[in-house]
Amino acid sequence: MKTSVIFLTLNEEASLEEMYNQMPNKQDIYEFLLVDGGSKDKTLEIAKRLGMKIVNQKETGRGRGFYEGMKAAKGDILIFFSPDGNEDPREIPLMIKKIEEGYDMVIASRFMKQSASHDVTFIRRIGNRSYAILTNLVFGTRLKDAVNGFRAIRKDIMERLNLEAKRFDIEMEMTTKVLKLKGKIIEVPTTEPKRIEGRSRLRTFYDGYLIYKRFLKSLKYKEI
Repeated sequence: MKTSVIFLTLNEEASLEEMYNQMPNKQDIYEFLLVDGGSKDKTLEIAKRLGMKIVNQKETGRGRGFYEGMKAAKGDILIFFSPDGNEDPREIPLMIKKIEEGYDMVIASRFMKQSASHDVTFIRRIGNRSYAILTNLVFGTRLKDAVNGFRAIRKDIMERLNLEAKRFDIEMEMTTKVLKLKGKIIEVPTTEPKRIEGRSRLRTFYDGYLIYKRFLKSLKYKEI
């Protein structure tokens, strides 16, 4: 199976090259895509030098970045990765392995016993826990981190999801709809470091509301 690693960026010049260089087994990756939300710094210049294929988002928002990355990718396995320093690229080989073993989606979980997060706030930790509990109650799963964006998914599965989310509700939409399709999801432990520069663009209460709303809407999803 071919793998596309999709970097989701917005002004990541301080961390992009470092995150790319930390990625192991680059020779095994079919393509590196950079989906950019309108960077004004040297992000695109760095990406070109690293040989990445660049996709300039037509619509703004994290959710649209996921969607446009999927549309542009040629691989069978899609890895979504934010190169701000919050995610550890050294965990990508394990995520690929789990897809190759037969799972439809792999979530890098910040809240398993072997995991850690040095960035999530107390309020966001409570919110993330509540999303996982809600998902588990409805679907009978045992997820610890239903909404982390660092994840792998089979492209043919993602193409069936009819994704609509524009902001940070994209991860919940993906998780819920994969489960609605009876897809197999597994988590792998991850350590979330502090971001190298900048701050999260997630608006805690507004995006939290959108995530719950997206979950309820996605429960009604039926594949066309």
